[in-house]
Amino acid sequence: MKIKIKEKKKNKEKILNLKSIKNMLFLLKSEKRIYIFAIIIRIIGIILALYSSLILGKLVNVVTNKNFENFDKLLIYLIIIKMLETAFTTFGILKIALSTQKIMESLRHKLNKNVQKMPVKSFEDSKSGNLISVFINDLPKVSLALDQSFSNIFLAIIEIFFTVLVIIYLNLTIGFISLLFILLIVYAVFKIGRIIKKYSMKKMEVAASVSSYTDEIISNETFIKLYDYEKNAIDKFNEKTDELKKYNITTMIYSNVLNFISSGGVNLLSAIAIFLGSYISFKGLMDIGTLTVIIRLIGNINIPINTLTTQGTNLYEGIASTERVFKIFNTKYEEDKGKYILKNGYWYNEEENNKVKANGILEFKNVYYSYKKDDEGFSLKNINFKIDKNKTLAIIGKTGAGKSTVSNLITRFYEINKGEILIDGIDIRDIKKKDLRSIISMVMQDINLFSGSILDNIKYGNLDISKSEVENIIEKLSLKQFIKKFPKGLDTIINTEENSMSEGERQIISILRAAVSEPKILILDEATSKIDTLTEKALQRGTRNLKKDKINIVIAHRLSTIRNADLIIILDDGEILETGSPEELISKKGKYFEMINKNKDDMDLKD
Repeated sequence: MKIKIKEKKKNKEKILNLKSIKNMLFLLKSEKRIYIFAIIIRIIGIILALYSSLILGKLVNVVTNKNFENFDKLLIYLIIIKMLETAFTTFGILKIALSTQKIMESLRHKLNKNVQKMPVKSFEDSKSGNLISVFINDLPKVSLALDQSFSNIFLAIIEIFFTVLVIIYLNLTIGFISLLFILLIVYAVFKIGRIIKKYSMKKMEVAASVSSYTDEIISNETFIKLYDYEKNAIDKFNEKTDELKKYNITTMIYSNVLNFISSGGVNLLSAIAIFLGSYISFKGLMDIGTLTVIIRLIGNINIPINTLTTQGTNLYEGIASTERVFKIFNTKYEEDKGKYILKNGYWYNEEENNKVKANGILEFKNVYYSYKKDDEGFSLKNINFKIDKNKTLAIIGKTGAGKSTVSNLITRFYEINKGEILIDGIDIRDIKKKDLRSIISMVMQDINLFSGSILDNIKYGNLDISKSEVENIIEKLSLKQFIKKFPKGLDTIINTEENSMSEGERQIISILRAAVSEPKILILDEATSKIDTLTEKALQRGTRNLKKDKINIVIAHRLSTIRNADLIIILDDGEILETGSPEELISKKGKYFEMINKNKDDMDLKD
């Protein structure tokens, strides 16, 4: 049974290796002709180098025999050949390098495009450190493999083959001994190379894990200090880096063993060639020039063999990195089978020649959603509500009740399992995602700001809006004093690395970003949780204008935030516990009534 498992594992590894090599060859497809041309140019350079060695042998014979009749001609010939060899080799290297950079530029664009089109769920399921590691660590390894390893290994094999042929041509006995030694060395190179590949891949996996964990602990440094987790974070980091060190050392040991075998084998072959060649020359069966050429060729063969060992490791790492790159390529894009597009304030279905006025009326009908596969463990169960424009929907409930999941379903970051979500009577799955999201703005509790000015960050919500229009919106929202606090107002540069803004300031910028997009559905997910009470009150007064002609969905803990809501939904364990207007909920004397009576301003519903 164990043998079968091992055989299956080996077969699987072979399939993966072949697939990875095919993927690497696929990357070369766009530059295939230039790449092949460059390889041919490099092969000509190898042939010229071998030919120059034969000319050198003739020069040695001229000097040894003291017959200088052809010396000048041979010397000039040797110089020309060496210059041509250098020109062909340099030109070939340059063409391969340029082709590789074109391939890598295209690969970076394609990889970034794929990452941008990945579903939100993919980012939640995988660690951001792993994705960053692909860009920072894997792409350079792929580049190195294509630029040097792939071509140099192929050329090294060609050079070894031609060199052995020349040695056999010069002397059959030494040639076959050389062939035997070189075959044994190359066998050791590939055998130990496979072991190096295995540990290199593990090393890369652990390196990605270290990168991901480093990103995690740096991002959460505040919480680590707050909960006195520094020692645990250091211990866990040390544990991961110790594992990385172990694989680094193992890889290094095998690499050195490989270098020792290759260099030692070539040195031993050189010694045998010198001894045997000297004996044959002494017997008068071989001239000194030929012996010199053989010894030179055997000495030079160490270069392509070393290339196999050093570049072999780089190629294996490049293959492993190619696997990780293609894993992103093979990640499914967000599915979008929508037929309706937004055009001039209408939803257009060009296939059916149908149009519907885009008012932004939202309705949930018997909606079920599960984070797990196969409809197991629903996070939302049988959710039903309808909200019209100019109305505010407040969703409250304890942590994990499903409040934020509702907003992620509206934006189609997540896809429902059962039921329907309708906008203006159209199932949102029938609306193009780009057009659907163009009418929605979200302000979340965790705010992301980008490098640039405050104005740049606000304009992410609407790139076409002018500065004066942004200033008008700021005035309507009663936030003019807030902007004046910054030294250059809207032109103040945000330094994301130094984290120079408070959480409350970041949240207000996010609200302004949502405001300038002029959405039909505005989702405020704990949008004012980090803003002080006075600013919140001023903002609430200002947002009365912002809320006109749109649906407002408020996810909040503060009672003050939802007092003026038109419809309140209380979620509990993914189900609607209570729903109605504030007045209706008070008359029902349920959970909402209980909180009002207790005069609580904390809506976390922990008790």
